[in-house]
Amino acid sequence: MSRLSEKTIKKIREEFKKNGSIRATAKLVGVSRNAVRREIRSKRGAQVRAVSRRQSKLDPYRAKICYLVSEKHLSGVRVLEEIKELGYKGAYSILKDYIRTIRPKRTRGPSAPIEHPPGHEAHPHKVSLGGVEQTVHTGSIVLCFSRWLYIHFFLDETTESVIALHQAF
Repeated sequence: MSRLSEKTIKKIREEFKKNGSIRATAKLVGVSRNAVRREIRSKRGAQVRAVSRRQSKLDPYRAKICYLVSEKHLSGVRVLEEIKELGYKGAYSILKDYIRTIRPKRTRGPSAPIEHPPGHEAHPHKVSLGGVEQTVHTGSIVLCFSRWLYIHFFLDETTESVIALHQAF
């Protein structure tokens, strides 16, 4: 129940109808802006009208759109081309918003493990460093979840180089 009198509530509604501003109404009536907001939004004294759903331009084509998206896996642009041939007069944005609600969500499945025989990833390369041709060896680490590949280059094939690869990573 409101703490305001019926006279104040009536004055709030009248002033708001005149000027349409919550701030100005609050100043004229002498109440807080939150009180004005609460009375404007309340259903008390206001006529509640039945809200009917407006027909969308997509309504006649919803079944066809669902078929094209879920069964044929077409993109929004391709769906637009297909339903324009049937007489659709709407724009792409309304179609795209609707497709976003009905398209099945993609889930990422498990990937097969990568099997490498020993030494398969380390390949020697001939490069020129400072005018001198040298053999460079690569060491790589494949991250198991993201499948990112980290590569490091060495001038020798020693245990210390392999340990340095793991420490650098």
